[in-house]
Amino acid sequence: MADADFFEFLEQNMERVVSSDGELVLDREVCERIAFHNCEIKYSVVEKDELESNLRQILNLGHTAGRALEALSGYELLHGEAIAIGLAVQVQLAEQLGYVTADQTQRVIALLKKAGLPTEIPATITNRMLIDKMYTDKKVRKGRIRFVFQAGIGAMKSFEGGAYSTPVEEQVLSELLNKIRS
Repeated sequence: MADADFFEFLEQNMERVVSSDGELVLDREVCERIAFHNCEIKYSVVEKDELESNLRQILNLGHTAGRALEALSGYELLHGEAIAIGLAVQVQLAEQLGYVTADQTQRVIALLKKAGLPTEIPATITNRMLIDKMYTDKKVRKGRIRFVFQAGIGAMKSFEGGAYSTPVEEQVLSELLNKIRS
């Protein structure tokens, strides 16, 4: 999400990884480029913030809701599936807060779906269960749930003091979850 050109590459080439009917294609050239570029991004972030003091938080995009969903599913959701749903939640929250446009939200969700990943919270997990579990996230500070956000597609949102996560009030989160599920 922090590289607009790479995001566009994924949009244009995802069918060379997985077909529209969910069959794995796994084009070697595309898969190698995806793996290599993802490693470059992660290496660059970790190299700049080895002790996870701030910048490294961007690697947790989608993880606040994603990790909670993974645990609440009894780990029936694979990590990547849970994080995909977490990304869908995060981008819709980002839109609500004005960090991304409606078009960017749709692009993110469409790419996740194109990759064959889930984007909806399982019906067996209530909003109350999800919010309660999010309070156990490692980014929680002073009893407040925190999220990492993108600033559009191609940049990460930074906040006061250069932080890459920010608290979101439970009421705002609850309203979004109700909207998503209606």
